[in-house]
Order: sequence, then structure tokens, then C-alpha cells
Amino acid sequence: MFRFGNIAFNILSGLIISRTLLEANRGVYGLFITSLFLFNVALNLGFNASALYYSQKNPEQLNSFLSSNLVLSSVSSLLVWIAIIMFSQHFPFQDIRIVYLFSATYFTYSLSIIFRSFLAGKDFLLFSNKLDLILRFLFLIYVLILYFLQTLTVFNVLVFLFFEYLLFGLFAYRKLNFKIWPLSFDFTFLKSLFFFNAKAFLYSLFIALLLRSDQFLIKKILGNFHVGIYSTCSSIIEQMGIVAALIATMYLPRFLEEKRFDVLLKKTNKILLLVFGVSILIAVGVYFASPLIIQLYFKNNNPISIDTLRLLLIAFVFWSLFVVVSTLSLAIRIKKTNIITVFFALILNIVVNLIYVPIYGIKAAAISSGIAYAVLFFFSYVDLFYLKKKNYMKKQNQDFLDLEVQTFE
Repeated sequence: MFRFGNIAFNILSGLIISRTLLEANRGVYGLFITSLFLFNVALNLGFNASALYYSQKNPEQLNSFLSSNLVLSSVSSLLVWIAIIMFSQHFPFQDIRIVYLFSATYFTYSLSIIFRSFLAGKDFLLFSNKLDLILRFLFLIYVLILYFLQTLTVFNVLVFLFFEYLLFGLFAYRKLNFKIWPLSFDFTFLKSLFFFNAKAFLYSLFIALLLRSDQFLIKKILGNFHVGIYSTCSSIIEQMGIVAALIATMYLPRFLEEKRFDVLLKKTNKILLLVFGVSILIAVGVYFASPLIIQLYFKNNNPISIDTLRLLLIAFVFWSLFVVVSTLSLAIRIKKTNIITVFFALILNIVVNLIYVPIYGIKAAAISSGIAYAVLFFFSYVDLFYLKKKNYMKKQNQDFLDLEVQTFE
């Protein structure tokens, strides 16, 4: 319920921001948030995933873990600032203040993500969701005030994100009752942590690039106006995709109670059918409502915007199915095949974008996402439901034969 409330506040604030900033400025706003996400995945070295592990299994090392992350976040913020300055020639900002704001916001964002993982590891998800809901509500109020004062600009909206992530980190820190000072940076521990997270880090990085890299390609090829349209349509699709994620997460504990892998896969197939049906119903509804949705966001019925949103619905259906398969795969264990599959889908998506976006525009990017997500789901499904199942049945038969031999002897 808190998550759905969070989505509602995001949609309302997103509508006001998009209608006021319009396509080009909405593109700058979208790239700011996208860059936060990508830089954090690339520079946190997979620490977000291991925060869950250490908060549960090795709480005595939490101080070293947190100290290492504070140092890493500080260094990363400096690297981000340098990178932004270097890349500003290729991706120029309309306001130089955004460059400095991004570096500061990245620091608070990276810390809030770590604390979010700690809250999950300590089973404080309800607290985390409540805090998210309150902060998103305050963001909506802030956006409304700016709107009525006619001072809603890209910079003014983004300023709130810095304070939002800062407040989340402070409240989470108080809830967890951690001790930060004195810092105890341990390079050996940091090194072991990196190797512990290596596969999770690569997998997360490739997924993040698959989801977001097309926006930077569109920015480079077509400019902010088209990024604004595409990022807004993608944001709508992502909000819809939370339904599948909630279904998968809700059923995961019940699935993992099952001891037999073949029975587990049969149950997962039923959930896939459920998610497929729900996704199709949502997609059909959004398809017919897309002119109204675009009108709400951009005050116009631009055919490119409508077509892009409709084409992204294909990506939405396949991504929803992949979420279920991925949730189960990652709960069992990250394998090399998971990394290879995502990497292949990422390269396919980038190549198709580079070839066809200059010719057909953002509609080509939407089709490319649909193809990449379809390939991602297909190969992930085959890997989990056939290859891993085959290995499981082979092992079961071998165990049975070994048991027979022992009995005979």
C-alpha cells in the first residue's frame, strides 16, 4: 500500500513537472536522475547488494563496511564531478549550477542507497516505505508551491532531491543506530568486499546500462527535446512495471520454501501466466489511453510521443515477464549465464539504437528496447527452465543411482 501511494505521488509530481518544463527541460531533468542511477551502479562496486548480507550475517563488521562506503562515496563524488566537467562538452548543461548540484546530490544519493539496503537487511522495510512515502509527499507539496509561485525550473526541482536523499540517510542512520565515528577504513576488507560482489556488480551494471543507456544515445543524436519525450514515456512504463515486481517479490518466499526445483519451476510458470495476463490488460488500457496520457504530461497530442509510449508497451510486457524469472534466478544464485545474457541484450540494444535512431528517431529506440527485453526474457527463461532444470534432473538421477549402489553394497 505504501509503494502504491509512493507511485501515486510520483505520477502527480511528474505530471506537474512535465507540463511546466515541457519536453526539452524534462529531458535535462530525466538525464540528471538517470545519471545518478548509472554513476551509483558503476561506482559503488556492488556494495548495495552486500549491505543486505553484512547487516544480517556479519553485523560486527558493519562499522568497517559503513566507513568504507563513506570514503568510497566521497571519492566517487569527486570522480563524478571531474567526469561531468569532462563530458560537459558532449552533454552541455543549460545551467552550470546543475553540474555542482549533481556532484553534491550524488554523495547524498549513494549514502541513501546504502542505508536503504541496511534497512532491508535489518527487516525495517515498513519504516523505509513510510519514510519514502513522506518524502515523496513533501516533494509533491514542494513542486506545487513552485508551480503556483511560477518558479518551477529544472534547478529548483533538482535542489529538493539533494535534501530528500540527505534526509532519508539521516533518518535511516538514526533508526539503525550505527556508529560512524571514528572511521575505520580497511583496504583488505574493501578488497575482499569487491571480490564478494564481483558477479552481482557486473550484473547490476549491465542491467542499469540496458535500462538507461539509450537515453544518453538519444541525447547525443537527437537532443534534449526527444530525451524529454522518451524519458517521460520510459518513466510511465517503469511505474507500470512495479506491479510485476510486487507480484514476484510477494510470492518469492513461498516459492523458496519448495525443496524440489522442478516443482518450483512449475509454480513459477503459473505466476508468469498471471503476470502476462495482468501486463496485457494494463498495456491494452494504456494503448487506448495514450493520447490522453500524453496530453496530461505535455499539453499536446504529439504523434511521436503517443507512438513512442505505445511501442514501449511491448518492452513493458517482456520486462514484466523477465522480472519474475530474474527475481527467482537471483534468489537462487547469480550465474555467469545471467551476466552473459544481460550483456548480449545490452550490446544488441546499443547497436540497434546507433543504427536506427538517426534514421527513425525515438520510435526506433522504443522498438529496440522491446527487442532487447524480449531476447533477455527468452534466453533467461531457457537458461532457468531448461538448462538449469536439466542439470538439476541429472543430479537427482545421479544421486538416486548412488543411493542404489550404496544399498546394493
